[in-house]
Amino acid sequence: MATVARGFACHSGALPAKSGIAVLMESSGPEESSYLVKDLVDGAAELSRRRAQYPALDDRWVRMGAPVVGRAGSLMWHWMMAPMGLQRSDVAVFNTLHCCAAKDGYPIGNVRKRAEATCAELWLKSLLVWNPTVSVIAMHPSALSGDVTPLPVVLRAIEKAKMFAAKGERVLLLMGGKAAKHWMGYGENTTRWCGHWQPETDYTRRRRQARWNANRRLSVEKKAKKVKALTLKQEVIALLSQHAPQEIEGKLLYTVYLGGDDRNRILALCESKPKKTKVKVA
Repeated sequence: MATVARGFACHSGALPAKSGIAVLMESSGPEESSYLVKDLVDGAAELSRRRAQYPALDDRWVRMGAPVVGRAGSLMWHWMMAPMGLQRSDVAVFNTLHCCAAKDGYPIGNVRKRAEATCAELWLKSLLVWNPTVSVIAMHPSALSGDVTPLPVVLRAIEKAKMFAAKGERVLLLMGGKAAKHWMGYGENTTRWCGHWQPETDYTRRRRQARWNANRRLSVEKKAKKVKALTLKQEVIALLSQHAPQEIEGKLLYTVYLGGDDRNRILALCESKPKKTKVKVA
């Protein structure tokens, strides 16, 4: 994933959050990766936090990259969070994948699982130390970019998160199916699961850590394709291509000497295979 990613955006916001809510998104995009941290509402404080938390991080990524800015940020902060009385400085925002996905989109299969688990090990440590006690699923802001119909459902999910926070719970708001799947192990279809919540217990934490540990060990090497056996015609053509023909009376004459292996292979292909007969059971 690191070799094909198009950028990087570190998480932003302090924990414990003012509102008692942290947000886990999906992955950063080109706008997030190129955004200047100093332009955030609490840009100076965010720069100080990053330098203190990640002293070995390249200064380029300290000064550049923030989650949920640009178009997705407008939808989230103005349409989803503002009606609930929340703003960026009230919550901490993390990404499931801190790298900007490659041109072919969000990774799939073992690459996705291993990349998400590796990101969790590297960049979600502060979130795990904060130790959320409740997680709530909501839709990703991009779900509203083409159709605002689901907005009331999303607002109710955020309202539920606020209700838990008001009771003293440490709430993790999972915005997007990939975030829900990564954290809970299910819930990728947010149309169905939006508003669903789960208490965080020792059991759920152990299950999540075991899943991440297993995913970090997954192989992402592409399997070599099986070489198809040549047909009789292809074998003969391959043999003839290794010899120069002689022209006799306008016709091409090939003289081919078959070695033991070649002869046996050609003879095996010449043998007729027995036809499979279907047995009808009365």
